[in-house]
Amino acid sequence: MSETRAQELNCKFQINHEQVQGTNVQVFETLQTAITEFLNERRWTQAQYAPNERIRCSMNLTIKTYDENEGRFEGELTVQSTRPVFNSTYQTNVFLFRDGDVGFNYVEFDPLELRDFTEGLLCGISSADLMPCAFKCLVTLAPSENYEELRQHLMLTPRELRRWQKMNMLIVDNNG
Repeated sequence: MSETRAQELNCKFQINHEQVQGTNVQVFETLQTAITEFLNERRWTQAQYAPNERIRCSMNLTIKTYDENEGRFEGELTVQSTRPVFNSTYQTNVFLFRDGDVGFNYVEFDPLELRDFTEGLLCGISSADLMPCAFKCLVTLAPSENYEELRQHLMLTPRELRRWQKMNMLIVDNNG
């Protein structure tokens, strides 16, 4: 396993809720503020960073459906990180990621919480042969000592297989 280092963020977070009609827009504004504060005010490391040393990024969440009774949001998330190009006045992409199937529950004014781990799918283009590639990953705050628990988290579930098939992605089974 490789180790990843964190840095503080300078993130512009936007929510587009135009596809959701007939709903009180206040919940979207409250969620946007809560996520912006969570990303930018949270200390992700023990190091001290000046404001200009923070990772500059933007996240755009397009809400496609919202169930007000359940507090269920579904939509699409785009994450982009940039850096200045040496000796120029413009920025270049460092990281660009799009997840077309984001879903979560949020109750207005409830605090956001950071979990010990999250799992998901990383997709991109391989630089070696320019072929699409995808990896299931587990992001944790601490190394996992329990190999069996880690293995279970990284196994592909039937729900994930259906989701990825719906997204027309190459499916690889768990028996490799």
